[in-house]
Amino acid sequence: MLRWAAYVRNQETVAAAIARKEYLDMTPTGVGVVDEFFALMAEVGILARLAVEGTYQRRMVPMVLLVTTYSARIICGLSSQNQLATHLFRDAGLLRLIGFTAKQVEEGFSRRGKGRMRPIHKNTVADALERLGREESEGIHSGAVRDLVKARLVEDRVFSMDGTELHTTESYKGAGSVESSRDVTDKWGRAKRVTSVRHGYLLLSLRGVESGTVVAAEVGAIGTAEHPHVIPMVRAAREAGVRLSVLVVDGAYCVGDLLWRLKHEERVDFIVPADSSMSVTEDARSLAVPDKGSDAVVEKDREVTAVGVKGLTTYSAYRSPGNGKGRRGPKATLNAVVVTRWKGKEVPREEQRVLITSLSVEHPLGVVQLYRKRAEMENKLHRELKQGWYIERFPSKAHLACLAHIYLTLTLYNVACAYKTERGQELANRGIRRLRAEHLGGAAWVLVVYTEAEYGIFDVEEFALLSGNPPKRFHRYKP
Repeated sequence: MLRWAAYVRNQETVAAAIARKEYLDMTPTGVGVVDEFFALMAEVGILARLAVEGTYQRRMVPMVLLVTTYSARIICGLSSQNQLATHLFRDAGLLRLIGFTAKQVEEGFSRRGKGRMRPIHKNTVADALERLGREESEGIHSGAVRDLVKARLVEDRVFSMDGTELHTTESYKGAGSVESSRDVTDKWGRAKRVTSVRHGYLLLSLRGVESGTVVAAEVGAIGTAEHPHVIPMVRAAREAGVRLSVLVVDGAYCVGDLLWRLKHEERVDFIVPADSSMSVTEDARSLAVPDKGSDAVVEKDREVTAVGVKGLTTYSAYRSPGNGKGRRGPKATLNAVVVTRWKGKEVPREEQRVLITSLSVEHPLGVVQLYRKRAEMENKLHRELKQGWYIERFPSKAHLACLAHIYLTLTLYNVACAYKTERGQELANRGIRRLRAEHLGGAAWVLVVYTEAEYGIFDVEEFALLSGNPPKRFHRYKP
């Protein structure tokens, strides 16, 4: 357990120090949310992955302490680095859980911060993230995904993929920029065109629709094309042990050769909306009319009517990256689902949504329901990361620190998703039981007493006896 790695347990020495009244500190210990998070991370192996090297190792503060401290900041929901001093560095119990010794908690590593001694200064944590290479930051996230898959906490087969912008200012050197224009009307009715520039990163996520786990992620400059990252991210998820069968994406990924590679090279089925200007869209709409004598499959419920159309060949871009030259035989076919009624209202033909897919359309309503899962990316992932996990609150403007912040946040978000499941609760409780058995003597509430480099664990009654003020009657401890 990394949390106790900075101490040596010595019951006899600490007991003697209590009798001499020379111990440095003590704290009651129990189990809180942070403890359960760390217990789950330790149980599945993620906590050990925080022991990275970095490009520069401080002599006084091991890198693992700095990375774990920043992880604790994310778990505690602190929105800025400035809250470290008031909300985290004052919590001696949490600092010990992270791995700081009693002497480090008391005397600190740094005297910066208006003369007040802290275990470390808030800038020290940010500086540490700047020393993590991109491969190390990505490795923490991808390795944690492998741990979660191995622990049977990610059993999805259907995944969705989408990107979101993480906004910064122009002073972030590693971020990109994109210019956009729009027409606005002032209060006098005069129209004018306004141009604006957005700065930041583009975060691409591959997310399980049931578990919510982000099994693969890519961070690029804002304005970067999204579809070239699909195949590498699918392969990265597969390497982590993820069983990916169906991918649900939006219209930005409707690129013919990409879809062909997904189906024929990666063996992944897909659902993607077609643009209204595409020939396959018009063909699907025309064949979805029952009186045309087509073999379309119609399925409806109280609010939606979906029509499945089979064997479309008019999406000419759906072919191998080599343009299909020299290939003989029939053209590759796709299926489509046309939504003709939505929320109880008939949809005009020119507005009907067409979903093209490599899946069977014998049950078109099922395809529509699967595609609706993609919308959860915005509410259950992107908005949650920005509002609940403060993923846009970067520790510094350095590019590597921003990348480390993003990948650590995604890693702990995945731990939270796992923690919410029955299996995650089971593993967290197992970790807590192991912590109690190995370090707390099986008790739920005890005293942990510290000297400079050693600690001992005592029942409250035993501590009272050692300190010279025993109770008249003992209930648990037998002298």
